[in-house]
Amino acid sequence: MRHARRSNLVKFGILVLVTAWAVGCDEDGDTSQEADQVVEQEESAETEAGEETALVEVDEVDPYREVMRGELRELPPVPESLEELPQGVNIVQLEMRLLTGAMQNILQLIGDERLDEIPGQIRQVHPAYELTHQALEEGLYRPPVNPDQIEEFIAEDDEFHDVLRGLVGAARDDDLEGVTQYYNELVEGCTSCHGQFRFP
Repeated sequence: MRHARRSNLVKFGILVLVTAWAVGCDEDGDTSQEADQVVEQEESAETEAGEETALVEVDEVDPYREVMRGELRELPPVPESLEELPQGVNIVQLEMRLLTGAMQNILQLIGDERLDEIPGQIRQVHPAYELTHQALEEGLYRPPVNPDQIEEFIAEDDEFHDVLRGLVGAARDDDLEGVTQYYNELVEGCTSCHGQFRFP
C-alpha cells in the first residue's frame, strides 16, 4: 500500500514538471520568448527593488549620523599677528567667525554633556581676542555702526569675554546648569553687540 502511494506521488511529481516545461515551450520545444521576457522582467524588478531597498537603508541611516556622533567643527588657527590676516578679512571678522564655530561646538558639547571639552574651545578663540584689542588700541579697526562709540564697543567686548571666562569655570566645575546659563548670556551678548555696532 505504501509502495503504491509513493509510486503515485512520484508519477504526480513527474507530471507536474513535464506540464510546467510544456507550458514554457513553443511548438519546436524551445523556451518561448514570452517566458524569457517574464523571467527578465522578474529579475529586473528584483534588482530595482533591491536598489530601492538599499537606498532606503542609506536614507534611514545617514541623514542624522553626523549630528548623532556629536562631531565638532574644526576651528582654523589664529594668525600670530595682524599682518598675517587673510586678505580682505579684519581681525574682528575673524574673531566672530571663530566665536560662531566655538558657540556651535559648545552647544553640541552641552547637549552631549561633554563639559570638559568646552575650555578647549574657548582657548582657541582667545588669541583672536588679544589681536582684536591690539587693533583697537592702534586705531586699526572701527565698527561699521556707531564707530565713534569705540569705548562702549571695547567695554561690550570685555564683558562678553568675562562671560566666556564664567562659562569656562562652570565647565571645569562640571556645572551643567551654570554652563547653560552662561551660554544664554553669550547669545544675548551677541545680539546686543550686533544691534548696537553691526546692523543699522
